[in-house]
Amino acid sequence: MKKEEERVKKEKEEERRLLEKKAREDFQAEMRSEIGSKLDSVRELLESKKGNEEDEVVKLRIEIEGLRNTLRAGQGASTSESTFDKYKRELEEEKARSDRRLAAMEEEIARFRTVNEEVNAAADVWKNEALRSGNRRGSVVVTATPAPGTRTHARTETMFSPAVEDLKLKERVEHQEREIELLKEWRLLN
Repeated sequence: MKKEEERVKKEKEEERRLLEKKAREDFQAEMRSEIGSKLDSVRELLESKKGNEEDEVVKLRIEIEGLRNTLRAGQGASTSESTFDKYKRELEEEKARSDRRLAAMEEEIARFRTVNEEVNAAADVWKNEALRSGNRRGSVVVTATPAPGTRTHARTETMFSPAVEDLKLKERVEHQEREIELLKEWRLLN
């Protein structure tokens, strides 16, 4: 019995292996055909591009030869602008920019002048009102502002507390002592 069960098991195992092998082979065959069809389309695409690239190379070579011929003839490249024209254009652009800046400055100066005239007119009105005969403050004298040289300033000295003066004196003494020590060391070394 055991032998028969083992034989049945072996047969089932072989059948399972054969089924798996067949499934694997079917899957691989399907994958080969699918990959082959995709590769065929890629191959066709590459072959069509090769033809286009060769055509483009031929066209570019013809164009390069034509440009060389125009340079040999002394005509130069027709699409590029000459150095003189380039500088002339840049000069014109710079001149236009400076003209715009100058116009803006002139407008600002004119605006400042009108503001200045308005301020002077307001000051004149105030001055005339201050000098009017019926004014309560008629005794106010309106004259030019005195020059800064005639002003006097009060002299002020900073007064330190005795503790602060003692600290400063102590710092000076310590500084002098350090200098003396350095001079002594220097004298010993020389």
